[in-house]
Amino acid sequence: MGPLRGSLFVTLLAASATAQQHDPTAVIVRELTGFDDTDAHRRLVALGKDAVRSLTDDLGADQLEPHRLRERLRILREIGPPAGTAVAALQEQIVYFPRDVLAEFLVTIAALAPYRPADVTYRFEIQTKIGEIRFEHDEARQRDAVNLLLHRMRERFSLHHSAPLTDLVRAADGYRPFRVELAIELIAKRGFEGSAAAPVLRKIAARGDPKILLTDKDARILRGAMLGEAPPASPPLPERARARIEQLIGELADPTLRDNASDNLVALGALVVPFVAAIVGDEGHAAQREAALDVLRRLGPDAGEGVPELFAALFRAPTTATPSILRALAELAPWSRHHVPFPRFDSTDGVLRLYDRPIGPLEDESHTARCSARHKQLIETLAVDPAAESKEFETWLDATLPHRAMFAIAVLERRGAEARPLLQQLAELRLTSKRPNEEDAVEELRRAAARATLKIDAPDGRFSKQARAWLAARGAQ
Repeated sequence: MGPLRGSLFVTLLAASATAQQHDPTAVIVRELTGFDDTDAHRRLVALGKDAVRSLTDDLGADQLEPHRLRERLRILREIGPPAGTAVAALQEQIVYFPRDVLAEFLVTIAALAPYRPADVTYRFEIQTKIGEIRFEHDEARQRDAVNLLLHRMRERFSLHHSAPLTDLVRAADGYRPFRVELAIELIAKRGFEGSAAAPVLRKIAARGDPKILLTDKDARILRGAMLGEAPPASPPLPERARARIEQLIGELADPTLRDNASDNLVALGALVVPFVAAIVGDEGHAAQREAALDVLRRLGPDAGEGVPELFAALFRAPTTATPSILRALAELAPWSRHHVPFPRFDSTDGVLRLYDRPIGPLEDESHTARCSARHKQLIETLAVDPAAESKEFETWLDATLPHRAMFAIAVLERRGAEARPLLQQLAELRLTSKRPNEEDAVEELRRAAARATLKIDAPDGRFSKQARAWLAARGAQ
């Protein structure tokens, strides 16, 4: 810093300090002791939005003790939505704080993010900062807790409190539990207008709170929500049907019966999911496990409820099964209404670790490569929200991330005509010369884009004709 700039910085700092000396709100802030039960604390909460600027000034100052900092953050949360103007300042200053106060910052930003000014967006530097924090293997739970808070905070930037009710209802009926939580919160604030969301809210009540995988907690998205009366519970599965499902699962171990048993299980649909998923973590017949995973993948969205069992199987099944389980999770986890954390993979010292937890030995370099590739696939597909509006898919249809693009195409194919605004992008993806990270995936990706086009466009549409000709030239249907 040169003499002139240094002098200017000192002058500005002095001017700020002088202004604070004459600001009655700033004087009250300096009276905070770090304990909630004080007159200064109560007066600042009562001031509401008028206290926000003074509360967020100098948060990064070295002389501000952690307990005083935490009290400022608590006051902002108590002020609630009127403190949404603090979000920009909090994001700017979070990168300067040590690990022991990071969680408090994340909780505060998450609480206020939906009420931020409309032009304030999520700052990805926060994620970079947290990624630089070093956690040892025996600190896996601390890392998981911080990552969970970060994920929830990011999700709460996905909706603004002023969003149309239709957007809130769509999010509430979606697959991201913390986005669902936020949508319910914002719908509840709409009063009579929000009553139009009653049918969706009753569906959510019937499902109950989703699980937060890797913990023993639920995402308590239903707290404080006026969901109304839940529909009656489904009747229990008849014993005869249960016996038939178990018979078919047993036949998956027999190569002469396996294909027919798989087809029958898929035909039975979602009701087989808990039974099929339950055997994946067993140390039994490897071919039976692979067949069970294939059944779940074929069921697609209907198998979303089996994701918690598949996730648990990662830590129970032999490590030889890890690539196959990760592949199934990559295809099914986005359809789950439970929270699936982004995976962490480590293979040092010949030991396979997932989420910093050792789960067994690696077989060889080929096994390591397969685990790494499926781990990457899961990371990519978890970025896609199947319930998102079509415009969000513009980012995900990127050939440089082929697994993410393939999953996004599969979701759009299910939407049919609703996805027609993206036909031009699918055509560009089919014809792109850009090479994805996995070069072997480029042809598969192009074919998927062409086939999806046939399901989305009208039979005689321009894009359908182009895709049909493109597939015919490659001898594909």
